[in-house]
Amino acid sequence: MRYQVVVLDSEIGTAITIEDLLWKRAPMGEDHGSYNNFKIYMGYTTLDVLGTSFESNYVPSSKTLVFNRSTYTLSGLGPDQWFTTALDTPFFYNGSNNLLIDIEWTSTPDSQSVYVYNWTGADGRSVFCSPDGQPSGGLESTAPHWILGGTNDLDNATFASIKYLFE
Repeated sequence: MRYQVVVLDSEIGTAITIEDLLWKRAPMGEDHGSYNNFKIYMGYTTLDVLGTSFESNYVPSSKTLVFNRSTYTLSGLGPDQWFTTALDTPFFYNGSNNLLIDIEWTSTPDSQSVYVYNWTGADGRSVFCSPDGQPSGGLESTAPHWILGGTNDLDNATFASIKYLFE
């Protein structure tokens, strides 16, 4: 499966070194899950509305692998609880382009799933495909309810813009 989301520069507001991706577990689904070949990429896009071809949405040479696990296991997560994916490689977001977050994983027929909250935006803010390995997907209007965790050189008065919460 593959899920790609564009985050507009106006929604982030400033340069940040993204170190963590925080997710909020929804009350449905399981409190645990295991995902194979789980990868997160980040990069830049000039698009506000994505196209259906995953690779064409990237600004050339900006796609960066930031998290990679042969097996990614989550367990013991309560409903409405935030959980963190600490990135293997922090991603410097420059504050002036749209951010592209791209997640890939493979599933087995008997795998359990942890569901996360989503918000609904404009059509084309995300692209999803299943089964694995497809070069393109279908446009969607939902995106995960994330917090981008990280650091930069701003003073405390602007801390809210460092960790941006999609709502």
